[in-house]
Amino acid sequence: APASSTADVQPPESTPFVYAAGLCLNDGSVDGRLTVAPDMVLFAPSLNDPHVQARGILQYQLVIEMRDVVNVCAVRPFVQSKTDEPYATFVQVQLLDRPLFFRVKMMDDDFQAFITTAHKWGFKTLQEVGYCRKLDFPAVKNASRSPDTSPELWTDNVDEKPAASSSQNSAEWELVERPAFLKNGARVIIH
Repeated sequence: APASSTADVQPPESTPFVYAAGLCLNDGSVDGRLTVAPDMVLFAPSLNDPHVQARGILQYQLVIEMRDVVNVCAVRPFVQSKTDEPYATFVQVQLLDRPLFFRVKMMDDDFQAFITTAHKWGFKTLQEVGYCRKLDFPAVKNASRSPDTSPELWTDNVDEKPAASSSQNSAEWELVERPAFLKNGARVIIH
């Protein structure tokens, strides 16, 4: 039997995390898809979101290189009662001058994997923080400095979720050419 090629298999440490998410803004939140990968953080807003329909997709789309991220973490604002269901979680992407908060739902196993793996990808020493750039994306300027933890925000109001395979993705999620590392082998969390 031929030996399997290690180039065909991505180690878990390089597999991106993909979630249906809500980007927390000063004036509400924008639903879309959050991708946290070893080298970048992407947010693709939903075309069906009222903010996007009113102001356009470019106001909320984010492509942030990991070199400009000070740290990435996940926080659960509520006490969890069941462990077999996805649970309300905030993903915090700390930039040089402000945090970005994303509302997602994660299973316990994925939560543990995310907080260890994404932290490794985004963590910077004080010297490395000095090289981070201040970003001026419209969504960053309008980002909430603290997340809204109202329980009603955690209902499944994201009407379109990423499909498990890229061949099933709707055109909405294909607004920007996806990097090669996302086309095959991405960890897609559908909850």
